[in-house]
Amino acid sequence: MGVQNFGPTATSPYTSPASTAGHVNPGQTYTCEYEYLCELAWDPTTGNWELFKQARCNLYHVYYWNGTGYLWNNQTRGTQSTFLGEGDKTVLWRDTAPSPQTSHYWDPVYSFRNC
Repeated sequence: MGVQNFGPTATSPYTSPASTAGHVNPGQTYTCEYEYLCELAWDPTTGNWELFKQARCNLYHVYYWNGTGYLWNNQTRGTQSTFLGEGDKTVLWRDTAPSPQTSHYWDPVYSFRNC
């Protein structure tokens, strides 16, 4: 009897350290509380957006953040978040609070610092 290969399985996006805040259905609104940086990354395992929220200053590594998602910087005025490429060295972009929700392509992002 042969082994069946069903192909690659989908994996939920996550951060290290953990910062998951739940799921958001497509088209559903969500809140990003004051003093938080919030992101949406598509979760192919649920067919929803995975919502991430960070308040504590840290370097967050991202995993399985694929395709286009969203960023909402509702931190204190002037707080700058930096999004980094491979090796945590290449600055891809910076976002200064407050900024409204904007669309971003997550594939080149390996990590970010929210402060």
